[in-house]
Amino acid sequence: MQLLLSQLNKAKQSGDLHEWLDASIANHQASEIYRRAVESDAFYTNRNRTLPNLTMEITVEGSMTPITVKADNVITSNLFRRIVNQPVATMLFNPIQIGDIENDIKKTLGKNFDENLEIAQSKVSRHTVIYGFLNLVNGQHQIQYFTVKEFIEIVDDRTSELVAGIRFWTTGDSNTSYIQLYEVEGYTEVEKTTDERGNVTYTETQHSYLTESIQFPDGERQILSTRNYGRLPIVAWESDPDRIGKFTDAIKMKILMYELVDTLYIDEFIKTKVMQYRFTGFGGNVDDLMFQKAMIEVLGIVTSEREITSHSQSGVDITSVDFPYQAKEKIKEGLKNDLYEDADVTNIHAIIGGNIVATAIRKASLAEENDVRLMQGQFRKFMNEILELMGVGEQEIKFVNRNLTGDDEVQARIVKTLVDSGVPEEIAWANYLTDKEVQRALELRDIKLLGADVEIARANQLRQQITELRAEQVGMTPPNPGDNLND
Repeated sequence: MQLLLSQLNKAKQSGDLHEWLDASIANHQASEIYRRAVESDAFYTNRNRTLPNLTMEITVEGSMTPITVKADNVITSNLFRRIVNQPVATMLFNPIQIGDIENDIKKTLGKNFDENLEIAQSKVSRHTVIYGFLNLVNGQHQIQYFTVKEFIEIVDDRTSELVAGIRFWTTGDSNTSYIQLYEVEGYTEVEKTTDERGNVTYTETQHSYLTESIQFPDGERQILSTRNYGRLPIVAWESDPDRIGKFTDAIKMKILMYELVDTLYIDEFIKTKVMQYRFTGFGGNVDDLMFQKAMIEVLGIVTSEREITSHSQSGVDITSVDFPYQAKEKIKEGLKNDLYEDADVTNIHAIIGGNIVATAIRKASLAEENDVRLMQGQFRKFMNEILELMGVGEQEIKFVNRNLTGDDEVQARIVKTLVDSGVPEEIAWANYLTDKEVQRALELRDIKLLGADVEIARANQLRQQITELRAEQVGMTPPNPGDNLND
């Protein structure tokens, strides 16, 4: 929810600022962006209550009253956490670099900058936007991140530029809440207290963003001067230009369907007797039949102590209920593949279970790589605005991503799968490496890099096999072998 600067100015002029702040917070907490942020966090932390609260009505033929059915055994998943964290891990697997190596700007932003950055990027992906507040703590700049669950934008009426904002929170005391109104000329902190009779008291204090002070030996601190940045020291960090993020309706519904398949299967499995007994020709009541069932389970025999009717032969048919496990897994696999595709995230399990060659891996990870590049671009835009506030100007921001084809653990698993399927080990390793890596290995005669101790003559044959294999993947005619390495 966006508020307009003109609305804030009007509330100030009319003397209704506190009431306007309360109303703005209440409206924000009822808004779509706030609700979705809360819901996305519930999915992320496995606290989603959609399925536990789900009831279905079934009308039995011949009955006018529907029967309410509710699953008692709800199975949740961490799928949303995976599709959020995987691109974040790819983007921030290695610490980023801001500026030159010798003069890395990160050193001026606190020692926990990288750790906080990873947490913040996860929230950006879930909430579609968060806000970075450039705060000066003990003479050092730090970025404090606000989510949409605690911050409301106030934008310029004409340009839609972020020019002010409201932050709100409560403490353990339910009768006290806090509001901070951030503006270009400083921020106002409002403490709201409600007494036992329901009377509300507002206590308001004004602050500057930058304070220069001196501390005396006795611990007393004297303020020498105060100033502000000249613009709002809060920058919006968006997931994408349209603020769509990862928690779309398509992704949400596929996760719910995935969990529903497991939930209904397990719930039905628990409620249904796996072994069913059909008695024929036995007299007596239900207790007699229960006795016969117990004797079968304990001794494996049917006793003759109970009366057998004279009109029919006695017997017991024991059948087991066959639950459709394979069908369940197939449905889940389809939902998961669609989910990863919608989220632009690489499904490594599908790769390992399918056509595992370097080209296939690169193709499968292309969507995630594009998504990561978008995330990097959004972060650069955010970070350079922060750097402008700090007075250091725009800097080069470098990422060292964790590529799927460079992950040793994944590489080992893929090569093992290829070898187990009959592919020679040297071909498995060579096919996994990139073209440049293969060429360099051959040129340096480092044949062991390809996973086999072979002669130089064998290397030329190996290179031709690799070339043919790659050409076959893309439907091309392989060229003739290159020059001999001994030349």
